[in-house]
Amino acid sequence: SDVYKRQAIVNLNLRDYGFLRGDAPEENEAKPFLIAICRPGGYLFSYDVQRKGRMDAALMQHLDAWTVEANLHGPVVIRTDSELAVHSVALELAKWRQQRQLASTVEETPVGSSSSLGAAERAISTVAGQVRTLALDFERRWNIRIASTSALHSWLVRHASWLLNRFAKRADTRVTPYHFVHQREYRGWVTRFGCTVMAHLVHALDQPKMKPRWEKGLWLGKQPTTDEHVVGTAETVSYTHLRAHETKANL
Repeated sequence: SDVYKRQAIVNLNLRDYGFLRGDAPEENEAKPFLIAICRPGGYLFSYDVQRKGRMDAALMQHLDAWTVEANLHGPVVIRTDSELAVHSVALELAKWRQQRQLASTVEETPVGSSSSLGAAERAISTVAGQVRTLALDFERRWNIRIASTSALHSWLVRHASWLLNRFAKRADTRVTPYHFVHQREYRGWVTRFGCTVMAHLVHALDQPKMKPRWEKGLWLGKQPTTDEHVVGTAETVSYTHLRAHETKANL
């Protein structure tokens, strides 16, 4: 059933955030960070953008998939501030939804207005705290700091909102965003970001009989729409099944 009794509102916010800036010379510039939050329910999306002002095809694919995950199958208002970069993302998202015959209206808040985008501002703070927590936990276990320029950091930012959607209850609804949308609690298997797991090779059945079927990798989260595990190795990132096998051994 449709949990959005009225037209849903998606707030988009894109800025340069200092908390993503690292200490290394190549990390002097703060990374652009896109936040989306759907009201009602508070379903979150977070994505660190490679370059501000440049349309990112991967970003649009993830953002469009998030609207499906958040059950946004009806009319949606996409609300942004007046900054050109984020407004362009909103217009592009409306085009993607139009391809599926879904109505979208893009609204721009007045310059200097904070009340209209207050939900996005609060979401930024919440996701930022989750990102910091995940990064510090990884550093404590591996004695390695995740640079803001690394591929690991991109997965960490996405995983932060994935966790919040499924396990953080909101004060207004008293349930998690996932429960609000899907009318049930999330029951999938999870482990700590960056732990070592044994991942089932995607083409395992095509391998010769004596070849390995499993490969060691880092757990980077889960694919939101299929709930497959995201596992990174030195060569690739794959969506797969796995066996839990945390260890301190280096990859």
